[in-house]
Amino acid sequence: MNRYDDIENGIQEWKNIRPGEWSAWELPNIPILRSKLPKPAYDFVWDRIEESQENYKSVKNTLVGNITESLELHDKNDYFFKNILKDPAENYVKTFPTQCSKNPFNDCRLKDLYLKSLWVNFSQKHEFNPVHDHNGVLSFVLWMKIPTKWQEQYELDISKDTNFMCASAFQFFYQNIFGQTRGIVVEMDEHMEGCILMFPSSLQHMVHPFYQNDGYRISVSGNLCYDINKIPTLDNIPKDRGIMKRK
Repeated sequence: MNRYDDIENGIQEWKNIRPGEWSAWELPNIPILRSKLPKPAYDFVWDRIEESQENYKSVKNTLVGNITESLELHDKNDYFFKNILKDPAENYVKTFPTQCSKNPFNDCRLKDLYLKSLWVNFSQKHEFNPVHDHNGVLSFVLWMKIPTKWQEQYELDISKDTNFMCASAFQFFYQNIFGQTRGIVVEMDEHMEGCILMFPSSLQHMVHPFYQNDGYRISVSGNLCYDINKIPTLDNIPKDRGIMKRK
């Protein structure tokens, strides 16, 4: 890949337009990642959730959730990080640099990550997570148990006559090309169990409450940070780049 590939590809797109033809021109932006866990990983997370209820270390006072409980999880043998998170996360920060992916001490771009925090959320009807972001470089949310069906939630009296149905949903917020805040909603029902979203930690999001269901909504979240042991030090910075010398 050379430095002009993006420019040349863009010029070629112009050349390919036929007279009288209109096409959508998507403006550059960075994506979020989504996947679904393989069954061994899904079972691994359930085992960690069961352990968390035995060890019972609440982290609710470090989080914004207005929910029943949040418990710390232990990623045994770094299995979840190494097998699920590491490769897509490090490829993401290499391909789509986040606002904190630059080392302020030299021009080396950072990419080595580690799983700094991991927890499970238990929420019941009427409970919610207000708009918030996370600490770190990348964060993720993994849905383990969804007791509701989005269609039923959207047909509730409080929802069915509105022009924006969101009961029980997860929602991201971002700015469009006009600088206006917009949201994208992720509807919730059992098809989302085992699904995971990874996103820049500074991307704001929230979880709407659900209603008329006595089950628990169970989700797992975590934050990925740069590994400080792999950050280039001042000793690695070239002492003389041949640009200017003091006489």
